[in-house]
Amino acid sequence: MIRWVANGMKELLKIKSIWTKVFGLTTILVTVMLIAASTSFLISYFKVNDVRLRVSHLALVIVPLNRVTANIDAFSLQEEIQLERSLRKWALNPSSNVSYQSDLEQFLEFENAVEIELAAASQLLEKTLNQPQWLSQKDAIEFGRITQLIENIEKEHLEFFLHAKGIIEGLTNADLDKIEQDLIELEREADDLDDELFTLLSSLEELNATQAYEIELAETMIMNIYRQNFILTFAVFLIGIVFSSLVTTRLVNPVRDLKLKSDEISKGNLDVEAIPQSQDEVGQLALSFNNMVKELRANNRVKELFGKYVDPRIVDSLLLENPKGLGIHGNKQEMSVFFSDVKGFSGISELLTPSGLVRLINRYFSIMTEPIVTEKGVIDKYVGDCIMAFWGPPFTADEEHAVLACRAALAQFDQLEKLNAALPEILGFRNGIPDFQIRIGLATGEVLSGNIGSENAKSYTVMGDTVNIASRLESLNKKYGTRILIDELTRIRIGDRFVVREVDRVTVVGKAEPTQVYELFAIAGRAELQLQELINAYEDGLEAYREMDWDLANEKLSNCLKLNPDDGPALLLTKRIAQLRNDPPPSDWEGVWQFSTK
Repeated sequence: MIRWVANGMKELLKIKSIWTKVFGLTTILVTVMLIAASTSFLISYFKVNDVRLRVSHLALVIVPLNRVTANIDAFSLQEEIQLERSLRKWALNPSSNVSYQSDLEQFLEFENAVEIELAAASQLLEKTLNQPQWLSQKDAIEFGRITQLIENIEKEHLEFFLHAKGIIEGLTNADLDKIEQDLIELEREADDLDDELFTLLSSLEELNATQAYEIELAETMIMNIYRQNFILTFAVFLIGIVFSSLVTTRLVNPVRDLKLKSDEISKGNLDVEAIPQSQDEVGQLALSFNNMVKELRANNRVKELFGKYVDPRIVDSLLLENPKGLGIHGNKQEMSVFFSDVKGFSGISELLTPSGLVRLINRYFSIMTEPIVTEKGVIDKYVGDCIMAFWGPPFTADEEHAVLACRAALAQFDQLEKLNAALPEILGFRNGIPDFQIRIGLATGEVLSGNIGSENAKSYTVMGDTVNIASRLESLNKKYGTRILIDELTRIRIGDRFVVREVDRVTVVGKAEPTQVYELFAIAGRAELQLQELINAYEDGLEAYREMDWDLANEKLSNCLKLNPDDGPALLLTKRIAQLRNDPPPSDWEGVWQFSTK
């Protein structure tokens, strides 16, 4: 049976349907347990039924035989009593004229009854011996012995009967000596008959005891069968547990493997592959999983490729929001826009060979892009040596885009030191190394953002006055001799988290409204005390300048230049004050300077 179950399990695992496997496993186990229970039940049933039939059949023989034996014994005793009565009557009146006919008739009646019982016993034994299917070997031997005893009893009783009958018939002319001898002989024959009857009764009792013993054996056997049935059922249970564990393991392991590999994919590891271990639904799922991983790898390669041209978050947004390539819907929102440019790049490019220039600009973009990406900015485009980037939803939170843009702008100059240190290695020479310096403009305001372009070529970008202002601020650094200029809204959004100073109020090309311009120095808490003194002196001079108090303005700006003789805004305002002295502005002038060139 175990081999049959094992073969069944092997065939079961080849099936392609999990439902069929589970159902088949359950069916096999239930079938095995049913067979085991049925076998045990049938064995116990037939054995108990066989014992019951045998005992019942033998009871139909033994009970009558007991009754017959008792009757024979009783009738034989009646014969002896009748004989004693006749002898007592003879002893009282031994004359020959006394009749014993009635005594003889009574004696013959008892004899007839004995013969009937003997005949019934012989017939019953013959019938029993002619049905050997109901007899065990021991029973057959015992019944053969009982048959022999019945024959002996019949013989002994016949001798007793004939002798006793002869004594009764001879009482009319009996001789006392002869009667005494006959009585002695008759007593011996009666003892022999009693011995035979006793032996017969003992045999019947032994037969009864044998039947009781067989019943006890049957009960013991039944208990053994029950015990074997329990052991067999428990063994089948253990086998079922083992095979269930094997089948379940075969079913669950591939699923666990898929789960672990799915976890790896969720962590970004696409170098996984599921090995199909069966042809069922789990095996098909493994194949589908592998196809999905291939698609993910292909998509990842596409994302990596596009990520070199477009910010990966834009690629993700395009794939998630519009997988058919229709693009992200344009919308207006507040963002911070960044422009940077290399100071004197045209002159630097003239010093380098084309290959050296390509190496330099690639390294420059790589190094300067890092802070922008680190601070969650989006690179919009590279134009010549210019970098355009922006911050804002959905890439940053509403309240942090200006702060992140300012942090990225300041970090650009830390990167610039690394670039200047690496220039000899990049360019391949040590003498005549150009000095790389950059200018940055930052503006915050409402822009139009989205996937903009033609049906055949699109670009996710930002448009609007804020973009133009950021570009103009980057250019104004040339005028003011500054590094980072920001607009008023940027100043408001960053609060007191950075060190800034107000530089001027200007109107730039393409915009009629004046723009408040600020210079960004450092993160709050990192500026030197002298810088704060310079800022205070400059802002005092700027206030006097706007009030057209040229002398006071010159005085304050002179204090500023004492702290930093190369301070660009102070130098520019000092020069502008000299010009305004000769050509004063109107009386309602608000200190706005208009630039007519970019």
